[in-house]
Amino acid sequence: MIAKPFFEANSVIIVGASPNEDKLGFNILKNYYNSNYRGRVYCVNPNHHGAEALGYKFYGRIADVPDSPELGIIIIPASHTPEALRELGQQGVKHVIIESGGFGEMGTEEGKRLQEEIIKIASEHNIRIIGPNCVGTSNSSNGLINTFCRIDKAKPGSMALVTQGGIFGGATLEKLVHTWSFSKIATLGNKLDINETDILEYLIEDPQTKAIGLYLEDIKDGKRFIQVARKATKHKPLVVLKGGVTEAGTRATASHTGAIAGREEVFDAAVKQSGLIKANNLEELFDFTKAFAFQPLPKGKRIEVISNSGTLAVLATDTCVKLGLQVPILSDDVQKKILEKAPSWLPSAKGPLDLGPADWLFEICIEEVLRDPTIDGAVVCVALWSVMYDREDFIVDVLRRTIGKYNKPVLVAATGHLELEKQIHELEKEGLPVYDTPERAAKAIAAMYKYYTRIENK
Repeated sequence: MIAKPFFEANSVIIVGASPNEDKLGFNILKNYYNSNYRGRVYCVNPNHHGAEALGYKFYGRIADVPDSPELGIIIIPASHTPEALRELGQQGVKHVIIESGGFGEMGTEEGKRLQEEIIKIASEHNIRIIGPNCVGTSNSSNGLINTFCRIDKAKPGSMALVTQGGIFGGATLEKLVHTWSFSKIATLGNKLDINETDILEYLIEDPQTKAIGLYLEDIKDGKRFIQVARKATKHKPLVVLKGGVTEAGTRATASHTGAIAGREEVFDAAVKQSGLIKANNLEELFDFTKAFAFQPLPKGKRIEVISNSGTLAVLATDTCVKLGLQVPILSDDVQKKILEKAPSWLPSAKGPLDLGPADWLFEICIEEVLRDPTIDGAVVCVALWSVMYDREDFIVDVLRRTIGKYNKPVLVAATGHLELEKQIHELEKEGLPVYDTPERAAKAIAAMYKYYTRIENK
């Protein structure tokens, strides 16, 4: 499997590592240290020969390293990168991440020349390359966080991200660490060699990854991509966002990663053929991927809406129905159980459920709705207002108790009081997807049902 060493290497050499905390070359070391990477790490920097940082030893030259590491990382100026790559090849390193920029994406003759030179050197030494112009790869399960974006500690999760954008991937990595957690992240940059399809082949077989999000500006070898994606979507949901679908956007991709973007209708055809879930914007890319990673698929399209706000209930219901879901009237038995606990002023429990200020009904409503075998999932919309502040633990605990209890998807929309909203969003670390609006939650559960119908051939 081509991409495996980029995520599972047991030894790494970093060309451009630094013991100075204000340098990017230090951040990679700090990431290894914080995430408890147990492999061998060799640091190369001619200015710091004999130094040590965080327990990692520095060498003045690549040739001084007493090993042939499985993975090399280059984070030095572009002009020095070809020689470093050649020396890594002579040292026996067969997999290299070039995080440096200043190559073909610059659009200059010098940048193109340097890019062609590293292609030639890689071919001579049989080196596989990710990049250049990227922020590397990251694996939360073994602490191999090969990025110069500083990460406090990688918490293992089930959501993977593949992106061409380097800094975007690094910023997203930092967000994933502090909010959702992740399994693997790959930033591909200029894609001189390793591309999105190579990474997909690895992630298909990765037991830690349950859902994959992709941001692409172009696709290398579209036919192979469709073949691999079609295989992948039989086992794991793939959510894809395509950048560079307009003329102006195409110009941006050319200056960003040197990509040549294809027409949107061609990309849409590829999505349809391969069974991918298309995201129309960055919001949907993350909204859909985290829903797939955190929750089971709905086994049908009967989704109930439960809310303490009539407005949120209406918006969630309308979005569900527009996207092909049903928001059914609840059975007489379920309605009776809810009304037995409800105040006299609650006129109905037919569904969608509007609890008004009787937020203490959330627990019984969620329980009875999910227990009903005719209901396939729920969107819970919580309007958070200051009157609830004394009961915030109750709301959070009710939502926490729903996680995984009935093997049905539960997605939450929470909006209002900022402190309460923050507490509910914290539940994402425990596997409950939380959204800022009812529409976003409804779109995500609709995407889940759409994927379910595909894999079940319905």
